[in-house]
Amino acid sequence: DKKFFGKTFTIHAGNLELQQQIELGMTAKEIRVTWQKDVEEFKKIRNKYLIYD
Repeated sequence: DKKFFGKTFTIHAGNLELQQQIELGMTAKEIRVTWQKDVEEFKKIRNKYLIYD
């Protein structure tokens, strides 16, 4: 829907993938699962810079 996916949606989402997933009818849970690998990689990188546990 052009109204929902305005000019800045991709900028705010970070990439076009989220819009495509929504358009395919994926649920929020299904979308979050696709992020899991990236989240785990981010946590590994982030861990080096944490001051406190």
